[in-house]
Amino acid sequence: MPETKRFDLPSGASYVWHEDQPIGRGGFSVVYEGEAGDGTRVAVKVIRVVDDGTSNWYTNAKSFGREIDIARRLAKVEVGHLMPLLDNFMPNPQQIVLVMPRADFSLAARLRDAGPLSEIETRLLLLDLMAGVEELAQAFIAHRDIKPLNVLRWRDRWVLADFGISKGLNDSTGSHTWVGHGSQQYWAPELFDAEPASLQSDLYAAGCTALEALMGHSPFPLQGAAHAHRFEIPAIPILADAALDRALRMLLAKNPNGRPEDPRQVRQILSPPTAITDLQKSLQRIVSRSAARAQEAEVLARMSQQSEQNQENGLARWAAIWDDIVELAQHVVPDATAMVQPPNWFLNIGDARLSVSLTSPVKGVGDLIGEISVRHYDHQRVDLLIAGNLRCVVSGGSSSWELLTFSRNDMARGAPRLREPVNGAEGTGVPLSALEDLLLQVDSPKIGMHYPVVQVHRQNLTGEAIVAMFVAEVDALEA
Repeated sequence: MPETKRFDLPSGASYVWHEDQPIGRGGFSVVYEGEAGDGTRVAVKVIRVVDDGTSNWYTNAKSFGREIDIARRLAKVEVGHLMPLLDNFMPNPQQIVLVMPRADFSLAARLRDAGPLSEIETRLLLLDLMAGVEELAQAFIAHRDIKPLNVLRWRDRWVLADFGISKGLNDSTGSHTWVGHGSQQYWAPELFDAEPASLQSDLYAAGCTALEALMGHSPFPLQGAAHAHRFEIPAIPILADAALDRALRMLLAKNPNGRPEDPRQVRQILSPPTAITDLQKSLQRIVSRSAARAQEAEVLARMSQQSEQNQENGLARWAAIWDDIVELAQHVVPDATAMVQPPNWFLNIGDARLSVSLTSPVKGVGDLIGEISVRHYDHQRVDLLIAGNLRCVVSGGSSSWELLTFSRNDMARGAPRLREPVNGAEGTGVPLSALEDLLLQVDSPKIGMHYPVVQVHRQNLTGEAIVAMFVAEVDALEA
């Protein structure tokens, strides 16, 4: 049966909490409804200290001191939008207890129970969030986990809470830094590149939180969060409040240098010193539209830069594969000649030539695609066959090349005409000009299409696989 816990401190303070009344849970903690000795309602956070002999999270009580240390640092500055820590103690070696004022509810609970906020409510929320981030910045602290669950309603305002993974902006990295933790739906793009948390990353998380409150759902998905935060513009609703629109776009800039240097800039935009006229609101709309265009341009520039980096990575891996091809051939045919004229690579062996042509796709089917062709010369004619295709996809800086061949699916209407594979191969190649459309059909078949127009056969790309394809095609041409 659940117990009522009571703890009396040497200072004379006492606290009671009820284990049958949890109001929140974390990975290593539970927050309970409780009361102070004078009857004041409090929230009691009980954290488990797990000494498992490893270097995992929370391996000793010192790891849990972060939240207490942050609270003590915050006590030295004037705050009004941060949830204060009233008390802390260890009732036993396996637990740390933090006592805080009892909030009315979290922003997450408000959105769950009553739906999204209005524009006016979102403006007021964002003003409170900016005040909280500013107070943290004055104490040189990054929150690192701003999200609706950690935004609480207390004393008729929104306050930031849960400083369990907060960190001093000037603190050196230690053994328990919590790098890589927090909620990725609210991570700034630079955090996915292992950059340190900063005031700007907190501002980004606050922008995500405010936009979620306005929309009623997270603007970024949990699956694929890294790509979304780096390259996708959230669908901000059309707002009557142009100043709110501008503030959200500033906070959600992909480049930290594009975000406000100080939360006060956002507060100034949202709280002009005097009432504004309709004409002044029109001026705000002009600035808001400019911010939207700048955001689109920034994303396009980032995508272009990332595409160039991906292609560089892909080409570096391809160069290694090509070296393997040439080495394999010249080891047994010393007079085989190779020539590189990007985007084309050639290998000549006797009367036959292996050609590989690469290009950058424009329809999102990969980072590089290519065509493998075989030419055979004799005294009367030149035969050319497209033997197969290549595709490279770069993810996380690592390039993955695959060798593709296609075969006709006779059960599908409109199946393209493909030549018959040779020597029992699974399929054949297609011209580079047709490859992108074919890959689109294979990767994303149309709804209602019972049979794809072609079957694709994939294998990991190696130099040996290309040489084997070349030999099979030459044998077929000479037969």
